[in-house]
Amino acid sequence: MAFPGTYNFNYYRGDTYEFKVYPKTADGSAFSLSGFEGAFTISTARGSTSRTIGYAQKSSDNTHIVCAITPDMTLPAATSLVYDVEIRKQQDTPYSLVYTLLTGTISITDQVTFIPLTPPILPPGNARNLTVTNRSQTAATVNWEAPSTGGAVQTYTVTYAAATAPGTVLGTATKTGSEFTHTFTGLTAATNYVFGVAASNVATIGTPAVVTVSSSTLPNPPSAPRDFTVGEVTDTEITVSWIAPLNGGQTGYVARLDGNPVTGLLPSTTTTYTYQGLTPGTSYVVSVVATNDGGASPAVSQTVSTQES
Repeated sequence: MAFPGTYNFNYYRGDTYEFKVYPKTADGSAFSLSGFEGAFTISTARGSTSRTIGYAQKSSDNTHIVCAITPDMTLPAATSLVYDVEIRKQQDTPYSLVYTLLTGTISITDQVTFIPLTPPILPPGNARNLTVTNRSQTAATVNWEAPSTGGAVQTYTVTYAAATAPGTVLGTATKTGSEFTHTFTGLTAATNYVFGVAASNVATIGTPAVVTVSSSTLPNPPSAPRDFTVGEVTDTEITVSWIAPLNGGQTGYVARLDGNPVTGLLPSTTTTYTYQGLTPGTSYVVSVVATNDGGASPAVSQTVSTQES
Protein backbone atom coordinates (compact mmCIF):
# COMPACT_ATOMS: atom_id res chain seq x y z
CA MET A 1 0.00 0.00 0.00
CA ALA A 2 1.18 3.50 -0.81
CA PHE A 3 0.66 5.30 2.47
CA PRO A 4 0.71 7.20 4.74
CA GLY A 5 -0.01 10.46 3.00
CA THR A 6 0.23 13.95 4.53
CA TYR A 7 -2.51 16.56 4.56
CA ASN A 8 -2.41 19.74 6.67
CA PHE A 9 -5.47 21.97 6.96
CA ASN A 10 -7.01 24.84 8.90
CA TYR A 11 -10.20 24.37 10.90
CA TYR A 12 -12.53 27.14 12.10
CA ARG A 13 -14.11 26.25 15.42
CA GLY A 14 -17.86 25.76 15.19
CA ASP A 15 -17.78 24.79 11.51
CA THR A 16 -18.05 21.34 9.97
CA TYR A 17 -14.96 20.17 8.08
CA GLU A 18 -15.13 17.00 5.99
CA PHE A 19 -12.62 15.13 3.84
CA LYS A 20 -12.37 11.70 2.23
CA VAL A 21 -9.45 9.27 2.18
CA TYR A 22 -9.07 6.79 -0.72
CA PRO A 23 -6.33 4.19 0.06
CA LYS A 24 -4.28 2.76 -2.86
CA THR A 25 -2.06 -0.26 -3.27
CA ALA A 26 1.60 0.03 -4.22
CA ASP A 27 0.72 -0.21 -7.92
CA GLY A 28 -1.86 2.58 -7.59
CA SER A 29 -4.98 0.42 -7.75
CA ALA A 30 -7.86 0.76 -5.30
CA PHE A 31 -7.41 -0.88 -1.91
CA SER A 32 -10.53 -2.63 -0.61
CA LEU A 33 -11.51 -1.69 2.93
CA SER A 34 -13.56 -4.86 3.33
CA GLY A 35 -13.11 -6.19 6.87
CA PHE A 36 -11.42 -2.99 8.08
CA GLU A 37 -12.72 -0.32 10.45
CA GLY A 38 -11.72 3.33 10.19
CA ALA A 39 -10.45 5.64 12.92
CA PHE A 40 -9.82 9.41 12.95
CA THR A 41 -7.89 10.57 16.04
CA ILE A 42 -6.71 14.07 17.03
CA SER A 43 -4.19 14.87 19.78
CA THR A 44 -1.81 17.58 20.93
CA ALA A 45 1.23 15.45 20.00
CA ARG A 46 1.65 12.25 18.06
CA GLY A 47 1.79 9.27 20.43
CA SER A 48 -0.17 11.11 23.14
CA THR A 49 -2.68 9.02 25.03
CA SER A 50 -5.01 12.03 25.30
CA ARG A 51 -6.89 11.91 22.05
CA THR A 52 -10.09 13.23 20.53
CA ILE A 53 -11.99 10.78 18.35
CA GLY A 54 -13.34 12.37 15.21
CA TYR A 55 -15.99 11.12 12.82
CA ALA A 56 -14.80 8.28 10.54
CA GLN A 57 -17.26 6.34 8.39
CA LYS A 58 -16.34 3.71 5.83
CA SER A 59 -18.22 3.91 2.53
CA SER A 60 -20.65 1.15 1.66
CA ASP A 61 -18.58 0.17 -1.40
CA ASN A 62 -15.38 -0.17 0.70
CA THR A 63 -13.50 2.37 -1.44
CA HIS A 64 -12.95 5.25 0.99
CA ILE A 65 -13.40 6.68 4.49
CA VAL A 66 -15.30 9.91 5.21
CA CYS A 67 -13.69 11.88 8.05
CA ALA A 68 -15.24 14.95 9.68
CA ILE A 69 -14.81 17.47 12.46
CA THR A 70 -18.24 18.67 13.65
CA PRO A 71 -19.27 21.76 15.67
CA ASP A 72 -19.91 19.66 18.77
CA MET A 73 -16.24 18.59 18.98
CA THR A 74 -14.35 20.76 21.47
CA LEU A 75 -10.95 21.74 20.10
CA PRO A 76 -8.74 24.44 21.65
CA ALA A 77 -8.42 27.68 19.68
CA ALA A 78 -5.14 29.12 18.43
CA THR A 79 -3.37 25.76 18.60
CA SER A 80 -1.87 23.25 16.20
CA LEU A 81 -2.92 19.63 16.64
CA VAL A 82 -1.86 16.41 14.93
CA TYR A 83 -4.16 13.75 13.55
CA ASP A 84 -4.08 10.27 12.08
CA VAL A 85 -6.53 8.41 9.89
CA GLU A 86 -6.13 4.66 10.40
CA ILE A 87 -7.74 1.43 9.34
CA ARG A 88 -7.76 -1.63 11.60
CA LYS A 89 -8.56 -5.28 10.97
CA GLN A 90 -9.09 -7.82 13.69
CA GLN A 91 -7.29 -11.16 13.22
CA ASP A 92 -5.95 -13.43 15.99
CA THR A 93 -5.78 -10.59 18.49
CA PRO A 94 -7.79 -7.35 18.52
CA TYR A 95 -6.69 -5.00 15.78
CA SER A 96 -3.66 -7.06 14.76
CA LEU A 97 -3.51 -5.12 11.46
CA VAL A 98 -3.26 -1.36 11.79
CA TYR A 99 -2.43 0.94 8.85
CA THR A 100 -2.05 4.71 8.99
CA LEU A 101 -3.54 6.10 5.78
CA LEU A 102 -3.16 9.83 6.37
CA THR A 103 -1.45 12.07 8.86
CA GLY A 104 -0.90 15.79 9.30
CA THR A 105 -1.54 18.91 11.38
CA ILE A 106 -4.69 20.88 12.07
CA SER A 107 -4.47 24.62 12.80
CA ILE A 108 -7.42 25.64 14.98
CA THR A 109 -8.81 29.17 14.56
CA ASP A 110 -11.72 30.83 16.29
CA GLN A 111 -14.79 30.84 14.07
CA VAL A 112 -15.04 33.74 11.65
CA THR A 113 -18.43 35.41 11.67
CA PHE A 114 -19.21 37.87 8.91
CA ILE A 115 -21.17 40.80 10.26
CA PRO A 116 -22.66 43.05 7.56
CA LEU A 117 -21.60 46.69 7.73
CA THR A 118 -25.23 47.75 7.56
CA PRO A 119 -28.34 45.78 8.49
CA PRO A 120 -30.45 44.51 5.61
CA ILE A 121 -33.09 46.91 4.30
CA LEU A 122 -36.67 45.73 4.74
CA PRO A 123 -39.66 47.00 2.76
CA PRO A 124 -41.61 49.53 4.83
CA GLY A 125 -44.99 48.88 6.39
CA ASN A 126 -48.08 50.90 5.55
CA ALA A 127 -48.63 54.59 6.19
CA ARG A 128 -50.90 55.20 9.19
CA ASN A 129 -53.70 57.50 10.35
CA LEU A 130 -54.59 59.20 7.07
CA THR A 131 -56.70 62.35 7.48
CA VAL A 132 -57.93 65.07 5.15
CA THR A 133 -57.87 68.68 6.37
CA ASN A 134 -58.10 72.23 5.00
CA ARG A 135 -60.85 71.30 2.61
CA SER A 136 -62.15 73.95 0.26
CA GLN A 137 -64.11 73.88 -2.98
CA THR A 138 -60.94 73.20 -5.02
CA ALA A 139 -58.30 71.85 -2.60
CA ALA A 140 -57.71 69.33 0.18
CA THR A 141 -54.69 68.44 2.33
CA VAL A 142 -53.78 64.80 3.00
CA ASN A 143 -51.90 64.02 6.24
CA TRP A 144 -50.42 60.73 7.45
CA GLU A 145 -47.97 59.12 9.88
CA ALA A 146 -44.94 56.94 9.15
CA PRO A 147 -45.35 53.13 9.23
CA SER A 148 -44.77 51.49 12.60
CA THR A 149 -43.19 48.38 11.05
CA GLY A 150 -40.67 47.51 8.33
CA GLY A 151 -37.72 49.43 6.96
CA ALA A 152 -37.23 53.17 6.67
CA VAL A 153 -39.37 54.92 4.07
CA GLN A 154 -37.58 56.61 1.18
CA THR A 155 -40.60 57.98 -0.66
CA TYR A 156 -44.36 58.33 -0.27
CA THR A 157 -46.57 58.29 -3.35
CA VAL A 158 -49.74 60.32 -2.76
CA THR A 159 -52.69 59.98 -5.13
CA TYR A 160 -56.31 61.00 -5.51
CA ALA A 161 -59.21 59.67 -7.55
CA ALA A 162 -62.92 60.27 -7.73
CA ALA A 163 -64.81 58.00 -5.35
CA THR A 164 -67.00 56.94 -8.26
CA ALA A 165 -63.90 55.65 -10.15
CA PRO A 166 -61.26 54.85 -7.50
CA GLY A 167 -59.13 52.90 -9.96
CA THR A 168 -58.52 55.95 -12.16
CA VAL A 169 -55.84 58.12 -10.56
CA LEU A 170 -56.39 61.79 -11.29
CA GLY A 171 -53.26 63.17 -9.63
CA THR A 172 -50.00 61.94 -8.09
CA ALA A 173 -47.34 63.51 -5.89
CA THR A 174 -44.06 62.10 -4.57
CA LYS A 175 -42.88 63.09 -1.09
CA THR A 176 -39.69 62.21 0.79
CA GLY A 177 -39.63 59.84 3.74
CA SER A 178 -39.60 62.80 6.15
CA GLU A 179 -42.68 64.52 4.67
CA PHE A 180 -46.14 63.64 5.94
CA THR A 181 -48.52 66.04 4.20
CA HIS A 182 -49.53 67.12 0.70
CA THR A 183 -52.16 69.50 -0.66
CA PHE A 184 -53.97 68.71 -3.91
CA THR A 185 -55.44 71.66 -5.80
CA GLY A 186 -57.63 71.96 -8.86
CA LEU A 187 -60.35 69.75 -7.37
CA THR A 188 -64.05 70.03 -8.12
CA ALA A 189 -66.44 71.40 -5.53
CA ALA A 190 -68.90 69.10 -3.75
CA THR A 191 -67.09 65.96 -4.99
CA ASN A 192 -66.17 62.88 -2.99
CA TYR A 193 -62.55 61.76 -3.56
CA VAL A 194 -60.40 58.82 -2.48
CA PHE A 195 -56.94 59.89 -1.32
CA GLY A 196 -54.15 57.29 -1.05
CA VAL A 197 -50.61 57.06 0.35
CA ALA A 198 -48.09 54.29 -0.48
CA ALA A 199 -44.73 53.95 1.33
CA SER A 200 -41.71 52.45 -0.48
CA ASN A 201 -37.93 52.05 -0.41
CA VAL A 202 -35.27 50.17 -2.42
CA ALA A 203 -36.33 46.87 -0.85
CA THR A 204 -39.92 47.21 -2.04
CA ILE A 205 -40.81 44.52 -4.56
CA GLY A 206 -43.77 45.11 -6.85
CA THR A 207 -46.42 47.74 -6.19
CA PRO A 208 -46.48 48.96 -2.57
CA ALA A 209 -49.73 48.81 -0.64
CA VAL A 210 -51.90 51.94 -0.83
CA VAL A 211 -53.71 53.14 2.29
CA THR A 212 -56.79 55.21 1.41
CA VAL A 213 -59.22 57.65 2.99
CA SER A 214 -62.33 59.27 1.50
CA SER A 215 -63.33 62.90 1.84
CA SER A 216 -65.42 65.45 -0.06
CA THR A 217 -64.51 68.93 -1.18
CA LEU A 218 -66.72 71.74 0.09
CA PRO A 219 -69.74 72.74 -1.93
CA ASN A 220 -69.97 76.15 -3.52
CA PRO A 221 -71.86 78.63 -1.31
CA PRO A 222 -75.55 78.93 -2.21
CA SER A 223 -76.81 81.84 -4.22
CA ALA A 224 -78.70 84.62 -2.46
CA PRO A 225 -82.26 84.14 -1.23
CA ARG A 226 -84.84 85.54 -3.65
CA ASP A 227 -87.79 87.89 -3.36
CA PHE A 228 -86.66 89.35 -0.05
CA THR A 229 -89.71 91.27 1.20
CA VAL A 230 -90.47 93.40 4.25
CA GLY A 231 -93.84 92.53 5.76
CA GLU A 232 -95.46 93.89 8.91
CA VAL A 233 -93.58 96.64 10.75
CA THR A 234 -94.46 97.83 14.28
CA ASP A 235 -92.68 100.08 16.74
CA THR A 236 -90.56 97.11 18.02
CA GLU A 237 -90.76 94.44 15.31
CA ILE A 238 -89.96 93.95 11.62
CA THR A 239 -91.05 90.84 9.73
CA VAL A 240 -89.29 89.78 6.54
CA SER A 241 -89.80 86.87 4.12
CA TRP A 242 -88.00 85.30 1.15
CA ILE A 243 -87.89 82.21 -1.04
CA ALA A 244 -85.10 79.73 -1.43
CA PRO A 245 -82.03 80.47 -3.59
CA LEU A 246 -82.27 79.48 -7.22
CA ASN A 247 -79.47 76.92 -7.05
CA GLY A 248 -80.50 75.42 -3.69
CA GLY A 249 -77.80 73.70 -1.64
CA GLN A 250 -78.46 75.77 1.47
CA THR A 251 -78.31 74.07 4.86
CA GLY A 252 -79.91 77.06 6.61
CA TYR A 253 -80.25 80.82 6.86
CA VAL A 254 -78.85 83.52 9.14
CA ALA A 255 -80.74 86.79 9.78
CA ARG A 256 -78.68 89.94 10.30
CA LEU A 257 -79.45 93.33 11.75
CA ASP A 258 -77.26 96.22 10.65
CA GLY A 259 -74.80 93.58 9.35
CA ASN A 260 -74.61 91.60 12.61
CA PRO A 261 -76.08 88.09 12.99
CA VAL A 262 -79.05 88.03 15.35
CA THR A 263 -79.87 84.33 14.95
CA GLY A 264 -78.15 81.01 14.90
CA LEU A 265 -78.60 78.81 11.86
CA LEU A 266 -82.28 78.84 10.91
CA PRO A 267 -83.64 75.66 9.27
CA SER A 268 -83.25 75.38 5.50
CA THR A 269 -87.05 75.32 5.15
CA THR A 270 -87.45 78.72 6.86
CA THR A 271 -88.95 81.47 4.68
CA THR A 272 -89.81 84.17 7.24
CA TYR A 273 -88.28 85.85 10.27
CA THR A 274 -89.40 88.57 12.73
CA TYR A 275 -86.86 90.92 14.32
CA GLN A 276 -88.03 91.74 17.85
CA GLY A 277 -87.11 94.11 20.67
CA LEU A 278 -86.33 97.01 18.34
CA THR A 279 -86.38 100.69 19.22
CA PRO A 280 -89.37 102.74 18.01
CA GLY A 281 -88.71 105.28 15.29
CA THR A 282 -85.32 103.81 14.40
CA SER A 283 -83.90 102.93 10.98
CA TYR A 284 -82.43 99.41 10.58
CA VAL A 285 -80.81 97.40 7.81
CA VAL A 286 -82.39 93.95 7.84
CA SER A 287 -80.78 91.19 5.80
CA VAL A 288 -80.68 87.41 5.31
CA VAL A 289 -77.96 85.08 3.95
CA ALA A 290 -78.21 81.43 2.93
CA THR A 291 -75.37 79.17 4.12
CA ASN A 292 -73.88 75.71 3.70
CA ASP A 293 -70.51 74.10 4.47
CA GLY A 294 -68.96 76.05 1.61
CA GLY A 295 -69.83 79.47 3.05
CA ALA A 296 -72.51 82.15 2.95
CA SER A 297 -74.40 83.60 0.01
CA PRO A 298 -74.51 87.31 -0.78
CA ALA A 299 -76.90 89.08 1.58
CA VAL A 300 -80.30 90.33 0.54
CA SER A 301 -81.25 93.43 2.54
CA GLN A 302 -83.52 96.41 2.93
CA THR A 303 -83.49 99.51 5.12
CA VAL A 304 -86.59 99.76 7.28
CA SER A 305 -87.66 102.14 10.08
CA THR A 306 -89.81 101.03 12.99
CA GLN A 307 -92.97 103.02 13.76
CA GLU A 308 -93.02 105.76 16.33
CA SER A 309 -94.51 104.63 19.62
